[in-house]
Formats: sequence, C-alpha cells, structure tokens
Amino acid sequence: MSTSRFIRHVRLLLAALFLSGVLAASFANAQAPESSSAQSEPVVGRNSELARESRVAAGEDEQAQFKHSASVQWVAKVTGLSLENAYWLCVLLNFAVIAGAIFYFSKKNLPSVFRNRTATIQKAMQEARQASEEANRRLAEIENRLSRLGAEIAGMTAAAEKEAAAEGVRIKAAAEEDARKIVESAEQEIAAAAKLARRELTTYAASTAKLWITEMHGRLVDQCLQFFGGYGFMREYEICRLYADARVLRIYGGTSEIMRELISRNL
Repeated sequence: MSTSRFIRHVRLLLAALFLSGVLAASFANAQAPESSSAQSEPVVGRNSELARESRVAAGEDEQAQFKHSASVQWVAKVTGLSLENAYWLCVLLNFAVIAGAIFYFSKKNLPSVFRNRTATIQKAMQEARQASEEANRRLAEIENRLSRLGAEIAGMTAAAEKEAAAEGVRIKAAAEEDARKIVESAEQEIAAAAKLARRELTTYAASTAKLWITEMHGRLVDQCLQFFGGYGFMREYEICRLYADARVLRIYGGTSEIMRELISRNL
C-alpha cells in the first residue's frame, strides 16, 4: 500500500468516527421524550444527578459507561448489531484508528530518525577512518625517522671504528719508532763504551762502563715495560722476567753506588 493511499484511508476513518459521534449526539437528542422537555430544568438536573449517583453506587465503571453511550447505541442501530457487538466494533475501530495513527507517524518520522542516526554513524565512521589514516601516517613518519636514525648510528659506529683502527695503527707505529730509536741509541752507546774499553781497560773505565750500561739497561727495560701496562707485571709475559733480570744487574758485580765511588777516586 502506498503512502498516499494509506493517508487517504486514515483520513476517511477519522472522518467516519467524527460523523458517527455527531450523528449519535443528534440521534440521542431527537429520541429524547417530549415529556422531558415539559419538565422543569431543576427536576431534570436532580434526576441526572441522582442517576449518576446511583451508577456510582452500583459500581459501574468506564467500560459500562462507554458500552451504554450514545455513540455505541447509534452504531448498534445503524449496523443492526446488538449492543455488545456494537461495543466491540467501536473498540476495534478505536484500536484501528490508534494503530493507524501510530503507524502513520512512525512511517513519517522513523525514516528521518533512522536517516539521522545513519548519517551520524557514517560521520563517526568517517572521523574514525580519518583518525586511523592520520595515526598510520604518523606511524610511518616515526618509522622513517627511526630508519634514518638507525642509518646515522650505523654510519657513526663505522666512522668511530675506522678512527679507532687508525689510532691503533698510529700508536703502534709510534711505539715501534720509539723502540727503534732506543735500540739505536743503546747500540751506539754500547759501541762507544766497548771502543773506549778496548783502548784502556782500567778500574775507572770498567766502573764507568758497568755503571752506564746497567743504568741504561734498566731505563730501557723500564720504558719497554711501560708499553705493556699492567701486563708487564705478570710473570706469564717475558717483559716481566726481563725487568727482573735488568734490575739485578745494578746489584751483583758491584752495585751502582760502589761503581760511582770507584769513579770518584779517579777524579
């Protein structure tokens, strides 16, 4: 059934109920006995008041009042039904009118409500989708920054390792150069002392050679030990044994102090 047709039927039904009420009222006025018009108004008022009081006293409810109303009696007369059947017909008509009105207004208003609700939900979904896209975009930016940061850290680590390797090579070369210079200096001094000893080996010359050689030997081994750091004091390393051997040279065969005393006697 289309909407226009449904509205037309509802209007016809409402018009019929309105006309039925109007006709029932006019029919009740037309059927009123002529003798009642002859009576005085105070008597009619007292009779109606007494009738209401008697109905209340008899315990009549609204249903009984509606069943004996003028509209129900008019419907019973028009349709030829009994008063009970006319009452139920009126109840059905009222229910049909109320249901039709509810259906009409629901059909008229609910779609707009549902449309508004759907639009709200779609708007919320759109906002949630935009928020999700924004979060994904920010997450991608953070991942890109982290990847760039990782590349920078890797580059810095490689540069630091390269510099450390170069520094190690430089330190090693400097140590080798120092050792070479020390060895050359010691060789030159030893050669000069041997040449001098070959010329004239006296007590003065022997004491001088022994003092100078042992002192130079001690200083040389001490500098070599310095390159090894803490490892130079571990017996597992040869430098530790060499240091101990060099130290004893300044004691046996005449201590350095005795050598200095012998040298001072010839000054």
